Amino acid sequence: MPTIAITGGIASGKTAFRQYLSSRWNAEPFDADAAVAEFMDHSEEVRQEIEETFAPTVYREGRLDKEQMRTRIFSHPEARKKLEGILHPRIQAIWRKRAADCAETKSRFLVEIPLLYETGGETFCDFVIVVACSLATQLERLTSSRGLEKPFANKIIKSQISTEDKIRRADLVIWNDGPEELLIEQADLTANYFVERYG
Repeated sequence: MPTIAITGGIASGKTAFRQYLSSRWNAEPFDADAAVAEFMDHSEEVRQEIEETFAPTVYREGRLDKEQMRTRIFSHPEARKKLEGILHPRIQAIWRKRAADCAETKSRFLVEIPLLYETGGETFCDFVIVVACSLATQLERLTSSRGLEKPFANKIIKSQISTEDKIRRADLVIWNDGPEELLIEQADLTANYFVERYG
């Protein structure tokens, strides 16, 4: 059974699409962002590496100060690379192991990885879906829903591989610039396609 990856830029709607698709095409899910959060808040080994790499003050009351860390890594590219060096190998090891387990049990595997192309993870997947939207929509979601200032939101978007490049490399593109109903409709169509292709 296949390993299907979902990726895309920040605030493109990846998680919503994965949830809709999962409810229509039953597959074991993996959320890389959730795994990152689990490592940062509950792994003593990861916490120690982060504190040694950055500063003990990046943790408050046992939890990572996400706002402080976000400011650090998107203001200083070298800091972002250091954090990625701590987290990405661990995350990739987990989802690749689960993908192998699913292949052995002939189970479907649906993995959501925002930085799939940045980490070369697409080479371990059978099919890649890119969820995309316009830059204006990304900025609107980041500023209105997440409360980020527009210049900082732009900086985060520019730190990722461009939407155009991701679209060129995708097996399927889900365009999420409209109402939720259209995203649900695309999830329905994708599920029907996977049933025909993979069973």
